[in-house]
Amino acid sequence: DFLDNYDKKLIIVGIECNHEENRRLIEYCPYYVNHSLLGEIKGEGDQLIKWIVYELKPYIDEHYRTDVSRDATMIAGCSMGGLMAFYTVIYYNKYFSKAACISPSISMCMEELKNEYTQAKIMEDTRVYFSFGTDEVKGKNGIQWMLNNILYFNDRLIESNASSYINVVEKGQHNEASWQLENQIYLDYLWK
Repeated sequence: DFLDNYDKKLIIVGIECNHEENRRLIEYCPYYVNHSLLGEIKGEGDQLIKWIVYELKPYIDEHYRTDVSRDATMIAGCSMGGLMAFYTVIYYNKYFSKAACISPSISMCMEELKNEYTQAKIMEDTRVYFSFGTDEVKGKNGIQWMLNNILYFNDRLIESNASSYINVVEKGQHNEASWQLENQIYLDYLWK
């Protein structure tokens, strides 16, 4: 419904994750992580992104009227998908110029992402939207912790002459109903 009324025409390709056991965490984590709450995650996220970059995107570009340029290519995701969107715009920046990282689970692998960023070549036209809801974390300390993790990458993006937008959503929750309220904000920031 939102896209029917949005003033920019977009092709959206949605990828369903595996909902069995912890397969979503494995599919959407690019690293091996031993997390205190989630346990051992042998991430296969890079395999997913390679499939997107080298098989899915070429298929879409061949079969639909797309602008194949990097400037016209964005990735977005929520939660673990937000983590993958950020990982993708760092590691595969030559293919993706924009990322919407909504409630991204970047905190679970900050050290790996920091290392990834130091090796990345971020182009100046890169734009990244970050958000999280105040009801997703506990108390002011939780909000500040999440904000500090996002600010770390916000600052790195600015140092790379890229741009970043941080949206702390008052009373925002970790669910689709809350995330869909951000559509106008992140699409306007990334595309206009």
